[in-house]
Amino acid sequence: MIAAAVVSIIVATFLYLRAATPTAPSAELPPPPPTLSGYSAVYDFVTASTGYALVTRLGRNWIFKTVDGAGNWQLQDTGPAPPGDPDVDFADARHGVISFFGPSLVAYRTSDAGLHWRPLLVPGDAFAVTFANADSGWALTWNPSTQDLQLLSTRDGGATWIERVWPSGAYWVGRGGMGALAFKSSGQGWTAGVGDQPRLLGTVDGGSSWHSTPVEIPPGALSALPERTQVFITQLTLMPQRGIFAVVSDLTGDLIGLTSMDSGQTWRTLAPAPEPTRYADISFADDTHWWASRYGYLFKTSDAGQTWQRVGVKPLLEDWNYQPSHVIDSMHAWSEMISTA
Repeated sequence: MIAAAVVSIIVATFLYLRAATPTAPSAELPPPPPTLSGYSAVYDFVTASTGYALVTRLGRNWIFKTVDGAGNWQLQDTGPAPPGDPDVDFADARHGVISFFGPSLVAYRTSDAGLHWRPLLVPGDAFAVTFANADSGWALTWNPSTQDLQLLSTRDGGATWIERVWPSGAYWVGRGGMGALAFKSSGQGWTAGVGDQPRLLGTVDGGSSWHSTPVEIPPGALSALPERTQVFITQLTLMPQRGIFAVVSDLTGDLIGLTSMDSGQTWRTLAPAPEPTRYADISFADDTHWWASRYGYLFKTSDAGQTWQRVGVKPLLEDWNYQPSHVIDSMHAWSEMISTA
């Protein structure tokens, strides 16, 4: 009974987007979906057809899998839910991690598409974990003896960890989103930087050594502040292929977006994201095809953010808050819906 109820929640609070969405709106609004309060659902898709959902409610969690693009969901496993914000991240169709970010990080790994889970043990007080593939992962922990952040990496799916270097001048904004741990399976990685000049910190050896990479912004692009009071925060997202998407901000809150396709050697300035979206709402199909959405508005670009086109969508349900879309490929994306009623 509980599992069936949760399945209805997932279907009701999940919007699957396809590139063939009509440009002319229909006059008829769909009926509102059934809802159940007091639950949380997070999602991750590895292909246009295969995805996972982690649902938590009243101290329990349920793992669901779809193989038909969210048309149907199958219960994979259930168990207790530790306190904290849930997250689900699959490197491929079989290997994934579920995490609960509370007073301490609690995480579990699967290698059989969510049917069985084992604890993911990270030394120290870990609060961020990311995997580039089934084996290669990185974790950020707090070292109480040194009172400092500590970077760890694994090459065997979390069975063993080795200490790396957390670079001086790195800016950490928490798990997820722009500024999170950004690594590729090759060992190339980047993290946000903070200082009197825009910069990112990069590594090519998995975090054993780091280099500072300037991010060139046009003169006058951000608010002018008195000398020696200017502080820049440069955050980033790695695009699917070789691109870096960076956002530079200052103490006034001004923002400017830039991209680099050559590991930060040169930078190209972006126009602001189309209203009402923001840079943080952008999701990448590849290095040139992006989607941006907010409040049910959807925009697409095929030239890496230089120009945007609005995409018409069907009328949206009333009393629902539509979250930014997550692109799976150039034809498919998904978005969460949150009831405001």
